[in-house]
Formats: sequence, C-alpha cells, structure tokens
Amino acid sequence: MNENTNYTILAAVRNMLKDVDPSPFTRPALDRVHLRIEQFIEDLLLESIRSARRQQTDVVSPVHVDLATDVVFLRRKRKIYSFLGSLGGIAVGAALAMTVEFTSGQGSWSSNQAIAALVMATAGGIAMTIQLLRE
Repeated sequence: MNENTNYTILAAVRNMLKDVDPSPFTRPALDRVHLRIEQFIEDLLLESIRSARRQQTDVVSPVHVDLATDVVFLRRKRKIYSFLGSLGGIAVGAALAMTVEFTSGQGSWSSNQAIAALVMATAGGIAMTIQLLRE
C-alpha cells in the first residue's frame, strides 16, 4: 500500500475538477466544493488503507472501501454525539457539585436551585445516555 498511490488518485481528481463549469456556483463556492471533495477522498483513501491493515492484508478490497465509507460518513455524527455527551457530563457534574454543597451543610438551597440541579442532572443524564446509545 503505497502513499504515492493516494497522491496519484488525488492528482487525478484535481485534474478532473479543474475544468468544470462553475455555474450555478460562484468560483469561490466551487473551489470550496473541490476542497471538500478532496478532503473526503483523502479521508476515504486513508481509512480504506487502515481497514485493510486492521485485517492484515496488503491490498485494499471493495469491502475495505465500503467499511471506510461507513466510518467517514459516521465520523461527523459521532462528533455531534460526543459533544452532546460531554455537555451532558458537565451538566451532571454541576448538579452533583450543587448537591454535595447542599448536603454538606455549607449553604442553604432555594427551591429554584433544587429545581435547577434536578433539571441539570436529568438533562445531562439523558444527553449522556443518547451518546452511549449512538456509539
């Protein structure tokens, strides 16, 4: 699995895209499309090679490309759910900190603070559960 092959493929894609009529896109918009296509192809090539190496083969097969496609497409969704889970963890942590402060007797709680802690713990728990179920 040669890295030069990846650059050859990317060069061929660039060559195919350079003479495309930009309409209905503006030239900067079409340049952005080209950039995104190149990024996707590069990610797909690298992930295909990784998939083949995980299976300890020297050649990338169509199965490796299919697996890589799934990984590349799902990567964005994973980032969203990972971010959601992180926010959920922060909310649960803040609710726990408020609860510890209350139970240690260091402060008195109003009903608004109790409701806020309950809402933060519930929303954070739901967000963390969504992340765990999606990954």
